[in-house]
Amino acid sequence: KTARTLAKRRGREKTDLVLLEGHRLCCDALEAALRTAPSNSLHVPLPQTVFIDEAAFLVPEGERLQGLLEQLPHEVVVSTTREVLATVTTTETPQGCAVVLPRPELPWDQNAKLVLVCDNIRDPGNLGTLIRSSGAAGVDGILLIGGCADPWSPKALRSAMGATLRLPIAISLDWETAIASGSGFLQEEKMSFYAADASSALPYYAVDWTNRSAIIVGS
Repeated sequence: KTARTLAKRRGREKTDLVLLEGHRLCCDALEAALRTAPSNSLHVPLPQTVFIDEAAFLVPEGERLQGLLEQLPHEVVVSTTREVLATVTTTETPQGCAVVLPRPELPWDQNAKLVLVCDNIRDPGNLGTLIRSSGAAGVDGILLIGGCADPWSPKALRSAMGATLRLPIAISLDWETAIASGSGFLQEEKMSFYAADASSALPYYAVDWTNRSAIIVGS
């Protein structure tokens, strides 16, 4: 019953839990949690519940998943049927595994050299793509300003393909908070700021990104 509420933002915010679906996300999360346990307060926490349909072990990724599950406390892993699991997951063709865990909160690096600022990115798929691209481009942290989509929504998680578990993300800030003295997020006197603009005369490859920088993307 609790897991079903996590498909909606209100349920995630009320419980401070998130739901991960599919082999890639579930395995990435379990590996990250087990790697830093038991002192993993600054990383991905151990799952509260793992839902498993036996069919999840019948695919190539199943062996990896089974090895991770064997390292978890027995009471955490719940064996269920495909029909029951379908009432918890949001994908049209569930892969037979879902993980419920406390929302990870990676520490923000106040000396971050490259920060992505998402300003009012409302589409969860677009936000997830930006998070995935940030992971590939070496971004040190992501700030979500204004009415951005929830990066922990199922669609955003699928689009990010695991990068959400590896990047510090500060959610639902406003500009005043982000640039406030002592906030540690955007230090105006120490960073260069760039706004992504299709009509700009400065191409992105002409910027020296080795300097501390923040790039702002939004409407």
